[in-house]
Amino acid sequence: MDHEDIEQLRPLIREELTPLKSELAEMKSEIVGMQSGMAGMQTAMAALKSDITEQIRHMKTELLRGIEAFARGNFSRMHIFDTRISTVAPDAPCSRLERCGS
Repeated sequence: MDHEDIEQLRPLIREELTPLKSELAEMKSEIVGMQSGMAGMQTAMAALKSDITEQIRHMKTELLRGIEAFARGNFSRMHIFDTRISTVAPDAPCSRLERCGS
């Protein structure tokens, strides 16, 4: 190939490259748009993660409060039960929980 052949091919190559350049520019703008969209999604995901974490903490707190209330109620019932047993027959040879006659 000599210099004249190259000069003849240049306009043809430029004609083919022009649509490719515009296509490449469009792709770049789409990529930039996708990147900004992904950044927004990451921000939304971080906010969602913090919301979920807060909800989990709230549920744990409610469970612990429920267990505490249940335990407190059981302690009161057991305490009342013990005081009733000791006041019903304090001088009896055996209580209801023991077997008499052994």
